[in-house]
Amino acid sequence: MAKIKIETIKKDLSEIESSVKTLAEIASSAVDLDALDEIIQEIRGKDLRKIPTKKLTGIMLNLSTELYICMDGLEESALKAAISKLIYKEAYSSRKSKAAGTVSDKEFIAISESMIPAVTSMVCEREFTTYKNKIEAAKEILYAIKKIITVQGGDNE
Repeated sequence: MAKIKIETIKKDLSEIESSVKTLAEIASSAVDLDALDEIIQEIRGKDLRKIPTKKLTGIMLNLSTELYICMDGLEESALKAAISKLIYKEAYSSRKSKAAGTVSDKEFIAISESMIPAVTSMVCEREFTTYKNKIEAAKEILYAIKKIITVQGGDNE
């Protein structure tokens, strides 16, 4: 059995971490949720029950508006993810059908030659997942605010 060098593993891990960081930055830069993030940061760490109803209502309206605007981006992001996945699958299938050799050879060629569409698909999927998760979290906060306003019933003016 070959000896595994720790330096080689560390180097490989470093390259992987660098690639992941780069791809995550690309995916994150495509997600424009700054306005939504600002609203969340405004209430982050605060006890929502202690915020006056009037201010809480304003936050709720701003959050609702931003969620509405973000839904277009979510839809676009979902389409990008779906299309990039189709492009990857088409590239993979095309290369596999054109490759010569054994089944393993064809697999290897298809995978290696469709690497860029595969990575693009992963980035688009990450973008969509990030978008979706942030919107879902914002919706949960919106529901909590609505519940608090209902419970307060306007008493905390």
